[in-house]
Amino acid sequence: MGNLTSNSIKRIMAIKSIEKNSYELSLADVSWIYQNSNGSAKRLIQGLLQRKFDNSEKLFTDERDLAKACIEFARTNSYEFQDNSIDRSRYESLINTDLSDPDKIIESFRILWRGYEDKDLTAMEKGIQRNKIHLKKLLDQAVKRNNVLLRAAGRKGKEIKKTLYQENMQHLQKLEHEIDEAFKNPKDLVIQKLSYSVSYRRKKYLAFLGFLPDDYTSIEYRIVRQYNPDDLTFPLRFLLQIPVRVYYQLRKEWHKGVSRDDLILMLEKIVRRTNFFAFLLGMNDKLKFVIRDRTYSIEEMHTTLKKNCFLANTLLGVTQTEGILWDFARYLNRRNIRIFKTLGRHKQRYHPYEWNYLKGRYRTYKPTMRPKYNKRIKLTSVRQVLLNTRMGSIIPPELYSYLIDEFYDDRIKIAHGEITDRNFNADAIAAMLCFGTSLSAIESYLSKKGLVKETGWVLM
Repeated sequence: MGNLTSNSIKRIMAIKSIEKNSYELSLADVSWIYQNSNGSAKRLIQGLLQRKFDNSEKLFTDERDLAKACIEFARTNSYEFQDNSIDRSRYESLINTDLSDPDKIIESFRILWRGYEDKDLTAMEKGIQRNKIHLKKLLDQAVKRNNVLLRAAGRKGKEIKKTLYQENMQHLQKLEHEIDEAFKNPKDLVIQKLSYSVSYRRKKYLAFLGFLPDDYTSIEYRIVRQYNPDDLTFPLRFLLQIPVRVYYQLRKEWHKGVSRDDLILMLEKIVRRTNFFAFLLGMNDKLKFVIRDRTYSIEEMHTTLKKNCFLANTLLGVTQTEGILWDFARYLNRRNIRIFKTLGRHKQRYHPYEWNYLKGRYRTYKPTMRPKYNKRIKLTSVRQVLLNTRMGSIIPPELYSYLIDEFYDDRIKIAHGEITDRNFNADAIAAMLCFGTSLSAIESYLSKKGLVKETGWVLM
């Protein structure tokens, strides 16, 4: 088992507290920039400011204000551009550009994040077909490794992990078809290849986090990261609200052999800060039209953690996480997004409208018919809801895999007294983080529907 070095701890924890109106970017913010960097440079910085600042239109009124913001975003998140000489040179040029030329700064900011200029496109027109052979080889290796882990899970009777590997295999099989289709029009791949080269030189793993588009740009990363069978159980994969550099460092330490408990406890100071629970209370108020009021429960979580009542805190955290997810499922039902059918008056039963996760449709779906519920399956846990219904596709895949696997297994063990050799402190911190992430996932879904404004919260 690996150990965290003092330098590793300093790199992860030496970061200032982040408020809403901040230039610090979360993983979701970085994803948004990459997805919007091919449009207008001015709209890019204006959109980013709207995500990060309240009343951004009043705070940043002219091109000079926008240029200053570009420089601050670049400085605060300079870690994105330090791995190679190309990005470092563009970064230094941007922050040293005189404010008398704001248009140049704004355009340079877009180029810095996108990673290439228009003239670079011509240089990427060669070598497309060689990539097909390379991708096929990587895919074959991933399929073989997935089969090994799938068989091992079956022998050990680990049914949920077996399910995860089976789902992963289906994704890998789809990628083989996607590779063949993508290379039918090699000219269309030039821009995608260039974007890929930028990701490669920056050593980014955003596809693992479900952020990169499902096209040629991200095929390699979807093979080696998102659907890498060895990465399916990274214990903090559900934390999408931490700064990018912290996420990368934690994941790097885990690959070195650092334990799940040690990784989680590195985030303990964050959870113990008052503003973490203030965020939970604020999110609770914001989502009251979806979830039942949990003010008292959140206050109890804070109290039990302050008094180091770790077991009580953990049990409260996991049960409330389950509770808000059940509330969310009922909300979706009310919005005519069928999750389950409720039967019975006095003792209610819940039966799933079964969902095909890979095809993105109900299993009993026909164009002229409403979906049917499965009378043979009774939903008695959040795990079953996620495994059998559309809700498993609505929440982020990283949170989905965590909730149906480690979260639920640990919850059962702790609730039934199987507490030998457990680190209760780490369990409590994980429960708080999962509760907060689940609230954020609900908020993110509602934001995409235009029902709420996303907080832009960064967990630090």
